[in-house]
Amino acid sequence: MTRRELRSVGADDVPADASLVEAQALLRAAGVSARGVRRAGAAGDVLAVDADARELDRVRGAVPDLRRIGFRFVALEIIPTARTRDRTSGRDRGNGGTR
Repeated sequence: MTRRELRSVGADDVPADASLVEAQALLRAAGVSARGVRRAGAAGDVLAVDADARELDRVRGAVPDLRRIGFRFVALEIIPTARTRDRTSGRDRGNGGTR
C-alpha cells in the first residue's frame, strides 16, 4: 500500500489511517455528509473535508473533536452541486449549464 493510499478515505473507499477513519465517523455523527476526508499540508495535520457548502456549520461544530484526535486545522473543500450558480453567466455549474 502506498503512502498516498494511506492519506485519504471516502468516495474511493481507500484504506486510511485510524485518525482519518475516526474523523469520518465524527463528521458523520455531527450530521456531515462528506464525500471524503484526507490529510493535507506538509505535516499532515490538516484535515480536508469534501462536502457541500451547506455543511459548513456542521463541520465547524465537529472541529473541537477533530482537534482532539490530532488535526490542527480543518479545511472545507466545497463540492459544486447542481444548485451552485455561476454568478457571471447565470447558468448552473455542475450539470453542464442546463436548467
